[in-house]
Amino acid sequence: MAKEIERKFLLPSIPNELITNEKRTIYQNYLAVGKEEVRIRRIHYENLSEKFYLTYKNRLKGKFVREEVEIEITSMTYDQLNNKSMPIIKDRLLISLDNDLWAEVDIYNNVGFELKTVEVEFKSVSEAECFTSPYWFGRELTGTGEYSNQSLWEGINGIKKKTL
Repeated sequence: MAKEIERKFLLPSIPNELITNEKRTIYQNYLAVGKEEVRIRRIHYENLSEKFYLTYKNRLKGKFVREEVEIEITSMTYDQLNNKSMPIIKDRLLISLDNDLWAEVDIYNNVGFELKTVEVEFKSVSEAECFTSPYWFGRELTGTGEYSNQSLWEGINGIKKKTL
């Protein structure tokens, strides 16, 4: 199983001087939420093409790492899996950083308030630990659950978290 190693930050604003390498719109719904999550995505690219994905994620020990399995699916499979709940809709901008890293800036369109976040994926935990965020990144959200896509999706769909 692949491992996803990433850090997430709140983004107060996007500096005008940044060069966006790519923009896409993501429609994200969940089939299962919790420590283990299963989600589906429809990604609409600037060239008007679309791709569809089914993703399983599982939080591991440590705040940077999750197991991740992602497979591309057909639009028909996406439609069959889509539970007709309200998806998170976000525009994603890809911005090149130093050391062959990429900033994935997400601008949320339908969560009820203005929200921008930025994530950076790494090849190793040590690379993630040594990362110094650029001046334009805000407060770190990694491992907090605050503004997680899963929580935002639950919020826009009126799903109350169960307490044990």
